[in-house]
Amino acid sequence: MRSPVRRLVQAATALAGAAALALTGAGAAHAAALPPEELRRVTDTYLYDISLTEFIDVRDQAPYADQLDWSSDSCSWSPDQPIGYDFDPGCKRHDFGYRNYELQSRFTEDNRLRIDDNFRDDLYGICDGDWLCRGVADIYYAAVRQFGGSGVQTAEALRAAGAHQQAEELVAVHDELRAADTQAEANALIAAFEAENDVDLTQRYPVAG
Repeated sequence: MRSPVRRLVQAATALAGAAALALTGAGAAHAAALPPEELRRVTDTYLYDISLTEFIDVRDQAPYADQLDWSSDSCSWSPDQPIGYDFDPGCKRHDFGYRNYELQSRFTEDNRLRIDDNFRDDLYGICDGDWLCRGVADIYYAAVRQFGGSGVQTAEALRAAGAHQQAEELVAVHDELRAADTQAEANALIAAFEAENDVDLTQRYPVAG
């Protein structure tokens, strides 16, 4: 078992490597090929250890393009900017995770869950605490959990789940929630939406008063 200190040092080294790649410009795309273990470590750094904004900056450079798949359909058939929030970066990082874990033969169910959880966290970060936005993020997360998998990318999962329509329904529910007089009334509206759409909204709607 690796010690916490060693893990910390390795994480710091990986982060420094990612930062260096982001600064090297287009030349990084033509860097020498990485051995498999290092490639996996770099992939995980881009996926989990740097911010979403930093990931998009690195993605623009497309380092190790001959070993990493930087392609993405983004959110495609569902809105990239539902209710005004830009989910495009989150969908791109989610595609990066799926596609490269498949290429590296480590797309297990446990790893898929970790990639999906990271996707939800990325979207929550974009939402910055907005209840309705977080609800749409929960819809997108439920879609990739139910319909994601080997050979199925983010946009396809969102389309299969009908995420666009569900998001529109949640907007309508949100209008009703704003008029709710009691927390019990709000909870009932949310429970009905969750049951109809098989989605778990993780944040309780706060009724004023």
